[in-house]
Amino acid sequence: MGGDFIQYLLTDKWVVPPELAEHYSEKIIYLPHQFLCSPMDISQKHFSRAYFDLPEEGFIFACFNRHYKITPELFDIWMRILQQVEGSVLLLSFTVEEAMENLRQSAKNRGVKPERLIFAQKIPHPEYLARFSLANLALDTLIYNGGSTTVCALYAGLPVLTKPGSTNASRMGASICASAGIEEMICHSLEEYEQKAVFMGTHPEELLPLREKLKLRNSPLFNLPDFVASLEVALEEIWNR
Repeated sequence: MGGDFIQYLLTDKWVVPPELAEHYSEKIIYLPHQFLCSPMDISQKHFSRAYFDLPEEGFIFACFNRHYKITPELFDIWMRILQQVEGSVLLLSFTVEEAMENLRQSAKNRGVKPERLIFAQKIPHPEYLARFSLANLALDTLIYNGGSTTVCALYAGLPVLTKPGSTNASRMGASICASAGIEEMICHSLEEYEQKAVFMGTHPEELLPLREKLKLRNSPLFNLPDFVASLEVALEEIWNR
């Protein structure tokens, strides 16, 4: 924050690795895993693709992060992914018509049919979580990762592909995926991000073990008592200082 009235930052080594800590004005207090944890209620309703006007066949990529996080560079990558995965669609969050039309036109300009972008309406949170299961793979944004959105996807059993940058906001996805036990979804380059998305889009069976792993919810990301215990240790450390 750059303010001397904020003395500490509670974080983890994915979000703020030691080589980046020198750029923070706060003293870093490392938690052993992720920097957030939250239990959630997920609807037990069984939704079909047709219920949400999704295609019955084909691979569904999803990103429910806010649209201002989508850069032209990232959109280029997403459109190349769609072009390489026949019959795939990209499920995005519903927003104002002007923004959705701009995205449709941007897809058309890149040689992708606008109807391959599908915008999901806002629904109650338990149903929102359940809807994630209809997608095959979530694609994280780059300069500003999904935070709670990524936690929601993983909680619902949907793997998330992410690529960390050098800032706090661009490293949240890696932290969350690591604490969910799916470090293989953390990419080290944009090329790897694109290649992995295409590979998974054309080999959807490769995602099944990850989905089953996430459904167990036995990783640190979903262990609220351990998170609270770690937070208590961190707060005690601050107090003792």
